[in-house]
Order: sequence, then structure tokens, then C-alpha cells
Amino acid sequence: MITQYDIEELACHMLGVDYDDMVNNYEENVIDDMFHDKYQTSLENFYYIIEDLIRFTPTWESPINSTVYHGFIDNGFVLVKQKV
Repeated sequence: MITQYDIEELACHMLGVDYDDMVNNYEENVIDDMFHDKYQTSLENFYYIIEDLIRFTPTWESPINSTVYHGFIDNGFVLVKQKV
């Protein structure tokens, strides 16, 4: 299941801002404004887009529990994942 946290973290990654810094400064609400300014859509709409696009991402098997996932990955860091 894709969470709000996943969407916000992916959005921050796309915007080039650090999600942890935003959270630590209590600026989570600013993420949606920044995302809208750049992409002209809300994080809520972005969620629906991600839900549709994630099936086109690479799959991999978790070495811990052998579950197969789809996900958005950057330099080996999983940003959003969902069971296949």
C-alpha cells in the first residue's frame, strides 16, 4: 500500500528538497504547495498518478521475505514500493 508519507517523500525527491528537513521543521503542508507550483497538480492527484504508474517500474524480490515489489528507486534507495 502506498502511503501519504511515500508520496510526500517522492515529491520532495522530485523537488530536490530533503523530506526529513521538511518534517523536522513542521513544513509538511508546504510540500503540497511546492509540488503544485512546479507541476500544477496536488499531492492527492499525484497519488492517483503513482498508483497507475508503479506497475511500469522495475520489480525486485525482497531478500528478507521473498516478496516481489514494484517501486520507484533512485541510486538503490527505494522511494515508493508496492507488492506485485
